[in-house]
Amino acid sequence: MCDMAGPYKPSAKELKRRQESEDEDDHRQLTRAEEIRDDPKRMAGVMRHHRKQVRTLGRVARAVGRRGARA
Repeated sequence: MCDMAGPYKPSAKELKRRQESEDEDDHRQLTRAEEIRDDPKRMAGVMRHHRKQVRTLGRVARAVGRRGARA
């Protein structure tokens, strides 16, 4: 039998630590995104990858659409 009275509830200190960690991570991601946007070579790579993803997702959508029509 478990001695805990209910579900775990993080303390205010733990919640603050988690929020600070998330804030730091979000800042890091936005900084990295700006670095990528400012680099034409990297943006060209991003666009190449994006076009591939769009083509792949288009094929998936068509395949799902065909299956949905049969169901």
